[in-house]
Amino acid sequence: MRDEDGLDIEQVLKGDYNAFNRIVNRYHTRVYAMIYRIVHNRSDAEDLTQETFIHAYRGLKGFDRRRPFSAWLYRIGINLTMNFLKKKSRHPMVDIDHLALASTKLRDNPVRYAEKKILLKKVEEEMKKLPEDLKTVLILRVNEEMSYEEIAQTLGISKGTVMSRLSRARHKLKEAVFGG
Repeated sequence: MRDEDGLDIEQVLKGDYNAFNRIVNRYHTRVYAMIYRIVHNRSDAEDLTQETFIHAYRGLKGFDRRRPFSAWLYRIGINLTMNFLKKKSRHPMVDIDHLALASTKLRDNPVRYAEKKILLKKVEEEMKKLPEDLKTVLILRVNEEMSYEEIAQTLGISKGTVMSRLSRARHKLKEAVFGG
């Protein structure tokens, strides 16, 4: 756990609400981005992000300080998001605007930019079709740049399961987008 997280958690448990505001400020953008990439709706992502921090605040007494705070917080966010999706019977998708297609070099070459945009749209469409377990692991690895260990801790699965799901997700995407 980061030193500043540990100090702030101790202060929150002593009743210092400003310490929790520091935690929210530290993690809000990352939690929101992770959730947004799954639900692809700004309003839902903001609501789920807020709910994540409310749940974290309420559960802070039970947090095991030997574990990374960020993994615990992400797990709360993912669980809330998955429950939300189950209730809504919606399929999440990756936000194409957040993918790395908007570089100026690509925009300077309209043909290359168009090809890249078409490819990314295809990837987005195929991501929608992935099973939730594969999609979640892929989003955490690619978009959130989490390590295998962080993903395993966040989802409560083994590192081997993370690697297996990533491999299957990449294989399915490659097969769907490029035909094998």
